[in-house]
Amino acid sequence: MNEGLLSWAMDKIAGGLAAIKSISLDWFAKISEYYNKLKDWAMGLFVTYNKYMPSGTTPNAYQIALINQVLVEDGRLKHGQLLNEARIDSKSINHYLNTTNQDGAQKIVKDVNAGIATIKKSFSRDNLRAYSGGGLVSTSSWTQKKGKNSWTKNEIIKIFANATAVNAFQRMIADKENDIKLLVEEQIDLAREIYFGKTQLPLFKVYGAKSDTDTDTVERLGTAKEWTGTKLKGLTGDTLGNWPVIGFSTTLQKSMYYNISGGLIVGTAKDGAEPVYVLLAMRTNRADAFSFVAEASGKLTFDRFKTMFGL
Repeated sequence: MNEGLLSWAMDKIAGGLAAIKSISLDWFAKISEYYNKLKDWAMGLFVTYNKYMPSGTTPNAYQIALINQVLVEDGRLKHGQLLNEARIDSKSINHYLNTTNQDGAQKIVKDVNAGIATIKKSFSRDNLRAYSGGGLVSTSSWTQKKGKNSWTKNEIIKIFANATAVNAFQRMIADKENDIKLLVEEQIDLAREIYFGKTQLPLFKVYGAKSDTDTDTVERLGTAKEWTGTKLKGLTGDTLGNWPVIGFSTTLQKSMYYNISGGLIVGTAKDGAEPVYVLLAMRTNRADAFSFVAEASGKLTFDRFKTMFGL
């Protein structure tokens, strides 16, 4: 037993029977407070994400800007020219996407890939964010030969939807950057307090030997300061203090577009032993026309989250 836990337990014993009974309740209250914050935090991110997604079939500012860039690239607009917003609706976007050329289509692909690269960079740098990507769509997959497109109507709708979802997710992360960092810090601080108490001495985990010759029974966790520093440097394991708070995943579809998903921590399983996540689906809800949906499409267990987001 480490000095911090020993000191804390002895203080409880000195306080009598009532104090002993309250030991688990003290930690339960602290952990419950953190779990309640998870739900509020996840709802805040979901609301922010929805803010940057289009409403039904009405284009948002990002989509209007992107379709203008597509029209410049495919030669229908000159540089510096812009279509009036009133002329860009779901019907016109469908028309522009269906009639663009190779340069216009490749502009959308480049925009999606740039957004994914930005998200990947932020996730690989910061702690407790999980990223899984299965390669990028190549612009060489989007070509025209003798006036014939290498893509279908459905595929260009899909890649435009990808661009919309990636932009919304990217802006959500930017808007909530401080909230995400605070949530991570609070989780790590809570775990540090549970593991180390007030001690500054090193803590060791001791395991039961598997056999008479098993000598690998001691794990040095280090001091509280060392342990906290390690957790802030990289995503590690399954215990409190290591739980990822957000995930982002892309998988290639026919080398032409992506399936994109996000995951947000929203609480824990009933026994409190592991986190629970909500899956944020980002997709078109029609195969042949401009229309988008972002929805919390179900809960993810920790095992499922780790599989989906590459842990």
